[in-house]
Amino acid sequence: MRGRRPAALLVALALALGAAALTQDGGRPARALTPPAAVRVEPQLGPGLGATLLGSAPQGTSGDPAEAWAYRLVDRSLSPPRVGGTPLPFGGGEQQVVLLRYTSADGWRDVETPLTTGGAPYAGGVPRG
Repeated sequence: MRGRRPAALLVALALALGAAALTQDGGRPARALTPPAAVRVEPQLGPGLGATLLGSAPQGTSGDPAEAWAYRLVDRSLSPPRVGGTPLPFGGGEQQVVLLRYTSADGWRDVETPLTTGGAPYAGGVPRG
């Protein structure tokens, strides 16, 4: 028993010294390497309103603006979104798929409802998966 006590004290002393070394920095307070950036909203990460991001493209070499696309479902009981003062056409069903486009100049905007090959508003649901 007596042989174990000094060994336990040495282990405890080593742990205490190691912990003290980790918490000391020569008396200087810890500082970040770079100043913190201001917190800001990043709208290009995605629209609100329960929309789902479809994809995005960086600014093109020909000067085309960077853009992102998303879709959202709008209840038929609500008035349809308007583009240029004109309501977007709704198909049948309880909800309508509405496509949104983001550009740095305009932000997120409703742009259109998907159309069938016949040109009518698409009345189907959103694909799952």
